[in-house]
Amino acid sequence: VILQTDGVSHDILTHAIRAGRVPTIARWLRSGSHSLGRWEALLPPTTPASQAGILHGDNDAIPCFRWWEKESGRMLVANHPSDATVMEERISNGEGLLSPGGTSISNIFTGDAERAFLVQSTIRVKERGLGESKAFGYYFLSPYNYLTMLASFAAEVVKEMRHYRRQRDAGVWPLLHRGMPYPFVRAATNVALRAIGTSLIVEEMYRGAPVMYMDFTDYDEISHHSGPERPESLDALDGIDRQIGLLEKAAADAPRPYHFVLLADHGQCLGPTFLQVFGSSIEEVVRSLMGGPASVLAATSAVEGWGPLNVFLSEVAETGGVAGAITRSATSERQADGHVELGPPSEAFSPRADDERKGDAREQPDLVVAAGGNLAHIYFNAVAERMQLEEVEEHHPGLTQALTNHPGVGVVIGRSREHGLLCAGADGVHYLEQDRVEGSDPLEIYGEYAAAAVRRLDELEHVGDLAIISPYDPETGMVVAYEELIGIHGGLGGVQTRPYLLHPSEWQMDLAPLVGAPMVYQQLRRWMERELSLEFGKDQEAGPDDA
Repeated sequence: VILQTDGVSHDILTHAIRAGRVPTIARWLRSGSHSLGRWEALLPPTTPASQAGILHGDNDAIPCFRWWEKESGRMLVANHPSDATVMEERISNGEGLLSPGGTSISNIFTGDAERAFLVQSTIRVKERGLGESKAFGYYFLSPYNYLTMLASFAAEVVKEMRHYRRQRDAGVWPLLHRGMPYPFVRAATNVALRAIGTSLIVEEMYRGAPVMYMDFTDYDEISHHSGPERPESLDALDGIDRQIGLLEKAAADAPRPYHFVLLADHGQCLGPTFLQVFGSSIEEVVRSLMGGPASVLAATSAVEGWGPLNVFLSEVAETGGVAGAITRSATSERQADGHVELGPPSEAFSPRADDERKGDAREQPDLVVAAGGNLAHIYFNAVAERMQLEEVEEHHPGLTQALTNHPGVGVVIGRSREHGLLCAGADGVHYLEQDRVEGSDPLEIYGEYAAAAVRRLDELEHVGDLAIISPYDPETGMVVAYEELIGIHGGLGGVQTRPYLLHPSEWQMDLAPLVGAPMVYQQLRRWMERELSLEFGKDQEAGPDDA
């Protein structure tokens, strides 16, 4: 049973253990049944990139949480079901981590699982999802479960409103405005999705599924809005720990023995948003530096947390009974392409004045900015391919240097016709292909794997003409977000690249150091083949009857 505690860094987990929290995990470590390790998430440390690497062993198609594809003139967003489907088609080779007859629950990708529930890449496949499971119906058949969930949901909403008001009145900083409907999104993630996901895992254990992978998104969602170390975020981590304890008890009655592996896909850093610090968004700054009128397509709004909720409502709407009927009725006006789509739009388009008259600027914006945490990709559509730095200078003189000097930019990443891949900071340039530095190395502050992470990002298709990473303060561990969230991941700096991996002590982490999510896939696969005799590939499925 592989459980992903979304967004929990190794540092946060060890802090929680020292603070007397997460008693189930602490007991496992204290008893010696499990060992705690960590791995390094390369760029971009986000759920889609990490999950693709962990579940499929390949995340080369994912340069950010969202990105622009020049050849098709299209923005891809990982928590849009149609886009998640495209992403999985690009990375799946039939040998995913769950290909031995496994089950994928509450994830972005299936990992080539035999069964999938609340998975974004399969939401439009009507033969898969909650309709295939009895756990959902059984859960709500119990008046106790139904009433308990309603009471817990209401309590979570009240708790969030109280937390926000207390922090606002105390002058806590950074602080994100958390008005409606966020309290309801928090309650849905922290109460409903957690409970349903746990029930699905229990059902799959009792069914005898050989391997399961589930993503608990509670901590990540709350941390994005409240901060990684704020009390409500750590309370969410405690709530996940209680679910892990319930699963441990359920496993004792399962028809086969189960081993538990816990891991995170990335960590999170605290920090204010670029807009809070500088009074303008990053796309407004780039647009002003371009000179002259320019149409802009910006993907910098906070949309990540809506993905799991939309998947849940979409799958509930496909079930029979009262719950399905109520959901279909309540979301009838928010259906898009066969699934529920709540939340703010993920893209903001600002046309030029002359383009507004033409009415066709939406198809070809001059500038596209796609942000993920403290990483942003910048695309100029004047050229159909990725622009060299010399071309950027030719079209927009002084823009790159001005970005480099901006206090909200720590590193500008680009490819030069003369020098190859380079990273420019305010006080120096690191020429990665020539392995030399002029002035101060702008990557040094980001840690020992920063250069490897930038090289890896540069190799990906659809990386921006320019990529920028915000400054990192090693004294406070804070970065600046290019999207409107204060719990930040997606770039470099601090604990966001240091997720943990907790595993049975008798299973040796023999591939360490694990650098990049595909190496985590390799380590997990090696354990499953060596310790559990599972065989990978669609022709080697090991269902419950083979256990």
